[in-house]
Amino acid sequence: MTLPKVSIPITSFNQEKYIKQAVLSAVMQDYDNLQVVACDDGSSDNSKNILLDLENKYPDRLEVHINEKTIGSGRNRNLSFSYSNGKYIAFLDGDDYFLPGKINKQVEFMESHPNCALSYHDIEVFYDATNQKIFNWKDRFGFGDGNIQKLIERGNYICALSTMFRKKFIPEGGFLETLAGGADWLFFINLINNGNGEFCYIDDVLAKYRRHSSNITLNWNVKLNSQFKGVELIKEVYPEYKKEADRRKSDLLVIQAIINFRDKKYIEMVSLLKESLILVFPKIWRVFRIPFRELMFLIRKRGTLDPLLESLFQSEK
Repeated sequence: MTLPKVSIPITSFNQEKYIKQAVLSAVMQDYDNLQVVACDDGSSDNSKNILLDLENKYPDRLEVHINEKTIGSGRNRNLSFSYSNGKYIAFLDGDDYFLPGKINKQVEFMESHPNCALSYHDIEVFYDATNQKIFNWKDRFGFGDGNIQKLIERGNYICALSTMFRKKFIPEGGFLETLAGGADWLFFINLINNGNGEFCYIDDVLAKYRRHSSNITLNWNVKLNSQFKGVELIKEVYPEYKKEADRRKSDLLVIQAIINFRDKKYIEMVSLLKESLILVFPKIWRVFRIPFRELMFLIRKRGTLDPLLESLFQSEK
């Protein structure tokens, strides 16, 4: 039986320190029918030479595309889709990497679950500087199967690095290129909607996510602004899920209130909390969902802040 083709689009920008490990983790997967597509967004470092050298070594598995100028992460991601011709797509950013067996295990799961539009798995988050494990994704953000309503209400607790999905369900336009952060959340919602509305969880650690100073997930202004925009877009496109979108907006308002508390903007903080409570009334306990999750994480880490929480409580200069 012919194995279904899997495309692995790898997007990168100025990641010469990590790109070789990322590409090799894809190329060396124990899966025969594989297409690895590396799209470099006009890097100014040595990424281009590293990628071209790898392409010469693995011409049957790897193709490299170098943008003449930087076009942005969203557009580069969409460009990588145009080069990908597999039945399944598995994301990989140039600073992360897959573990052995990921593609084979995920394809087996997708083939045996035809109603699953997207699958995802657990990942290990680690410090770049020390290679020390910080946590497993599921232990902090949750896990489990779900539907479009659940993904809208809880926000994107699915790490893009862990996903595999059917290419035929890619939404028209792909990633929203004007959304600087959180575009993957909107992309997954649209993709799942194009499928049968279900996503599935695989309880294995099959990839590793690198924490370093350049992670966009550490930039709270970018994250919150983009996610607020995403919520409003969801309300426009999916008015039937307004309740779920409002609950997600409540979460974002609570995070913004914490930032205002940090910056000693107490009047603004109270106003944000009031708005958050109104959105979830009468289930007012729900405003504590994110703070409770992070408190439990802190307890398990014995009070040690990780980079995500450090960036939240560190005032901007």
